[in-house]
Amino acid sequence: MSFDSSEIADLLMMLVLGPIILAAIRRTAPALIRPAAVCVGLIATGYVATVIEGVALPEFFNLVEHASYAMAPLAFLWLLKVSGHLVNPRKAGAR
Repeated sequence: MSFDSSEIADLLMMLVLGPIILAAIRRTAPALIRPAAVCVGLIATGYVATVIEGVALPEFFNLVEHASYAMAPLAFLWLLKVSGHLVNPRKAGAR
């Protein structure tokens, strides 16, 4: 077993803060919950795969880790697109 203590700390922070982030988004902007959950899920998957790759199947979980980190920016772009549709400056009267 080979993993760094910071990897465990990252995973624990994500397991605690991920649900808090999603609960806050659900309360403040319910329309954003799906893209936000995908974003948080992809980052959490990367953290979990980082820890598991030190225990079993390192090549597979390294691929899963990097794939989830590669897809996360696309999910964040989706989140920005959805949030942009919710806040339209032209409809709010701004110029």
